[in-house]
Amino acid sequence: VEDPAIRNMMINNKFTEFLFTLYQMRNENLYEYNSERSIKEKIYTITNYIQTHYNEDLSLAYLADKFFISSFYLSHQFKSVTGFTLINYIQMTRVRNAQQLLLYTDMKIADITAHCGFTSFSQFNRVFHRFCSMSPSDYKTFYNENAMRVNVPMMSTKSNL
Repeated sequence: VEDPAIRNMMINNKFTEFLFTLYQMRNENLYEYNSERSIKEKIYTITNYIQTHYNEDLSLAYLADKFFISSFYLSHQFKSVTGFTLINYIQMTRVRNAQQLLLYTDMKIADITAHCGFTSFSQFNRVFHRFCSMSPSDYKTFYNENAMRVNVPMMSTKSNL
């Protein structure tokens, strides 16, 4: 149809038909939005992303942008769903991976620092000590000296989170 007025009237008519069909089918809608389940699924997706990208530069702002969620909402929901703040969860994941590297590889601690996503050795040392109550080098030494006698915990049981 070349006449713009008729064309607009046809579009308007089709849109009205669409709205009427939606109205008629309103009781057939089986979709139920569950925001609680939805945010839990998103948080679990984010934790999985952290587990697989722990060595990258991760921040609240970056993850909020990547997963299309506000920083404020992500921060609160992450704590609510996991029991950890987002930053503590990232740090805990990095420390756990660092522990594995300290115990099962010959990598230098400086290399482990960079490999696990820490920006500096001092940050790594501080965060590692907070979670394990000892420095990375003490952890490695302690484990090597006591490997046959003691089952060394991966993290301290005290709650510093």
